[in-house]
Amino acid sequence: MTDDAPLPPLQDVVLGADDVAALLDDVARGTTVLGHATKGGARDRADLADGSFDAAGARLLAGEVLGLQIRYLHDGREWWDTFIALPDGGFRLVRIEQRHGVT
Repeated sequence: MTDDAPLPPLQDVVLGADDVAALLDDVARGTTVLGHATKGGARDRADLADGSFDAAGARLLAGEVLGLQIRYLHDGREWWDTFIALPDGGFRLVRIEQRHGVT
């Protein structure tokens, strides 16, 4: 990426568990999931070999992992969603469009 190239748009929001569950369902039904990774703990490395996407989402909502990152295609564009569990029971979602070929 060059210094004068604009950064891709970033979305950052806090959601409740019901909203996260609905969003994960939307991703599963309406996109092509390219991959996912979970984060088990503050000092743990991300686990790329976590089984199914549905299982990873269930683990996030059950509090078994602290984070979940999803890479998926929607309308011909690649998106990365990162969910981070918050101490109050909510989830922070950071979404960014992955732009390929930007140098």
